[in-house]
Amino acid sequence: MEDNPSTGDTHWDGILENDERVLHDDCLGRIEAMRLSAAQAYYSLSGTLGLSRLTRVYRQARIDPSSPLWLLGFQYNTVHEEQLQSFPYMTYRKGFAPLMHENGLTSDAGWGCTLRVSQMLVASSVYKSTCDWQERPRVCSDTVNKTASTMEAFWDVDDDERHPLSIHSIIRHGRKFGVVPGRWMGPHVASKSISEAIQCSTGSTLRIKAHVIGCGGGAPVLYTESLKQTFATYFSQDRVAGVLILIPLVMGIGKINPVYIPQVTSLLELEQSVGIIGGSSHSSYYFIGHQNNTLLYLDPHMVQPAALNKDSVTTFSSKTIQSMPASSMDSSASFGFLCRHEQDLDRLLSSLATIEQSYEQYPIMCVRREGCEPPSLSMEGRISMDDEGLSRLDSDGSSSSWELV
Repeated sequence: MEDNPSTGDTHWDGILENDERVLHDDCLGRIEAMRLSAAQAYYSLSGTLGLSRLTRVYRQARIDPSSPLWLLGFQYNTVHEEQLQSFPYMTYRKGFAPLMHENGLTSDAGWGCTLRVSQMLVASSVYKSTCDWQERPRVCSDTVNKTASTMEAFWDVDDDERHPLSIHSIIRHGRKFGVVPGRWMGPHVASKSISEAIQCSTGSTLRIKAHVIGCGGGAPVLYTESLKQTFATYFSQDRVAGVLILIPLVMGIGKINPVYIPQVTSLLELEQSVGIIGGSSHSSYYFIGHQNNTLLYLDPHMVQPAALNKDSVTTFSSKTIQSMPASSMDSSASFGFLCRHEQDLDRLLSSLATIEQSYEQYPIMCVRREGCEPPSLSMEGRISMDDEGLSRLDSDGSSSSWELV
């Protein structure tokens, strides 16, 4: 039983029309609460029987040694097992302090997978901003071990100053975007919520800023001069080691339209890439790279005890990377890029423009100077809606569907 990140699936709308969540949209309705209870019971049983571990082994990535592999913007001809296991890893947790809501949830099992994927992407951005990612694990695994204070930002402790990216903090900052504890959130809302948490952080451990480029329907447009001015402001601040760009978008209805798959893999190859908040088949995943037309990802659907102190640092390491065909990816996703300086931004914009020119009929995103007309694109396979509409669909738990796997 897992989360459903398909923003195109709205079959629950009619069922929930008369439920009390229509009157109290910031509360879980009866049907939502029942599904949540069933999901948490499933994960409890799954952990007891070891089903989650069996699923991870079954889906473990089979790396082809004869083919190049891309991980977070770097190409590897030879990949060591330690490198595949050195990514920051966040999962469902249980036993943390009750969330700021009358339902008093102490676990995010069954609803918080997109939130945990977002945490993984930010943690990768922090690591990538402070070490040579391509030299992992020789450099970066040591960095991870020496910077347990960085992982404190993600502990499941309700303290915005010391733990600005805890589940409590992300939900608190996400309330303005429709986030409700116990209700699944989509990549768009997750991007806005985690960006807000980063921007409001008063501590210095993260050393990154965040910038979300919202969806206006069709391909998102990156306006170069505005971005450069914004980045100049960020980098003028002390101790800013990088700026995380999050670009949520929709690439079809339900599953990804195949015309976008080559662009997805091209974006994962950019040196600024820090992965994708996305999903497939009712589950949210953190896509970190690809080999041929196979996507590599980390799966947060495992329940661990809450991370409450430094003894939890070993629980932030994954033992397996999983894989799936790129054609199985859901259409709703958020692409992450980390720019460590203004030259990085220039290279990113240049690379995105090149990709756009290569796929000018169906570009996944566009680069424009201010004053230029937005691109006129064929909208086949896209969802055309305004930013408010996409946010509403993303945050609407009525599109959730619980299934046994």
